[in-house]
Amino acid sequence: MTFGSRRDYGFQPRDAAETARRTEQQPLDTYVSGPAAATADEQVLRHPLCERYLTPQVTTPQEYRERLQLQLNRRSVPSMRTIPVVLNPGESQNAYEAQFQNWVELARRLPSYNALRASFSETDICLKRRLRLDFAKS
Repeated sequence: MTFGSRRDYGFQPRDAAETARRTEQQPLDTYVSGPAAATADEQVLRHPLCERYLTPQVTTPQEYRERLQLQLNRRSVPSMRTIPVVLNPGESQNAYEAQFQNWVELARRLPSYNALRASFSETDICLKRRLRLDFAKS
């Protein structure tokens, strides 16, 4: 006997954020990112996901540490919908981006950050968010 739909089989696709969380906890040397957004339709799909998960917010190390300390002490902190870009005095965003890419490719052993960056997969965009949050804490 066969069923007509995935639901009948009990198939539930994993949440993209959960898949990214599990992936991020492992070495990324064998990770294969999704396809690059090549067509206009794929670019249109990618844009709102990037806005939702990857909007940067420049902050100082002191401000970011204070925020983490408040969270650690279970104090109320406004939810952060942006990605913290922790810039030291005199550091540019280009230098920060270069450090992040080196960290992802060397410390996390991701074969190609450019392929991950170009992907329009929601899982890949969630993975980029988790990697950026981890880098900000390092």
